[in-house]
Amino acid sequence: MEGEGQRIPLSPAGSGYTADIPRNGHYLLTTVGNNGQRDSQKVTIDCIDTAGPQLLAIETCSGRIWSTLQDDLAGGASITATGEDGATYDPVDRDGDHLTLSLPLGHYTLTARDQLGNLSSGELTVE
Repeated sequence: MEGEGQRIPLSPAGSGYTADIPRNGHYLLTTVGNNGQRDSQKVTIDCIDTAGPQLLAIETCSGRIWSTLQDDLAGGASITATGEDGATYDPVDRDGDHLTLSLPLGHYTLTARDQLGNLSSGELTVE
């Protein structure tokens, strides 16, 4: 299989084959029979999740940050806060898509990551 500037290997899987497609795009699948006869088919892949989690809500009170994330396709989103000094803070509590961080006063970059590694980020100041 070829497309998006690269050759993608196929792996046997039962009576068919599978491929790890890296991103949405147009691909050309070529088969070669035992007699050497070739056949090609154009394939469009448009269902690969590349979007990071969405931050739906955030509330702050006394250094506690309550965040609500949504990631419909990959699920299992996590969030990390990185301070201006490079220190990172992980959630201290999780209840489904609701995550709680405990942060000292300061400015932070919040980074949300889903199970596929897709990222979203934004800024937050705790006053």
